Amino acid sequence: MKKSALAMMLAVALGLLVVPGVSGTSLVATATGNNTSVGSHTSSGNNTVVASASEEEEEEEATNDVVTAANGEAVVSSIPTSNTSNVQVAMVTPAGTLKSLAGIQNGIELRVENSQCGPLARQAVTDAAISAGGNLVSILELDLLILNDSGNFVGDRVTTLSAPVEFTISVPEGVDPAANDFAMVRLHDGVTTILPDTDDDPNTITFSTDRFSVYAIISGPKGAFDSYKAGVKTAVKDSVPKTGDSIPAALPLAAAACLSAAAIVSRKKTV
Repeated sequence: MKKSALAMMLAVALGLLVVPGVSGTSLVATATGNNTSVGSHTSSGNNTVVASASEEEEEEEATNDVVTAANGEAVVSSIPTSNTSNVQVAMVTPAGTLKSLAGIQNGIELRVENSQCGPLARQAVTDAAISAGGNLVSILELDLLILNDSGNFVGDRVTTLSAPVEFTISVPEGVDPAANDFAMVRLHDGVTTILPDTDDDPNTITFSTDRFSVYAIISGPKGAFDSYKAGVKTAVKDSVPKTGDSIPAALPLAAAACLSAAAIVSRKKTV
């Protein structure tokens, strides 16, 4: 009798060690069977994979930025915009006109980022701001991306247009629009150019340009940039020649570094 009872106890113990569907010696408790979904990753059996923050990070979906004027009127960008900067940016020129000026028929997308400029480029826009009677507020990078038929960015972008287009952007937080006027400094191929604010709205900055490059928002006392507004409809005034100073030879490289510092990431769709 004792031997029979002992044999039965051993059989039960051996049965408890066998768990169907699980291999190895460790068990994974899951809500449904042996599969646990964590983010976009799935664990099967005993192996659980947890996605890191960097793996889960994806490029922000392009939407049409909206800039709100002082009277509450909304200026909606004419093209989709992927914007990670601290201001709203609206392309005022119609998308069809923009594509015609760029000489393309593909889809387009505006990318706006806070600039990762190096010290030479930052010094160049700072000097231009001071020369114009203002102060540096922030630096942006504006890129016009060309999309393929599937709506994906594959590496091509527009840098120069055949005629200027118009942007409206919001005044950055922390700067009093009632006490300041604003302008933009464009840094392109080593040349800084002052682009004045052409609207009278204290909450927005409107400017025209024919290039996609590095742009700095500058502020100054009321009337500080009025001299740059003359003839702005047909041309922009270059801040460099009036000083007689030449651009350092290394500056074009610094400008190029600005444009390539933030890597262009493919959109979420598969090409």
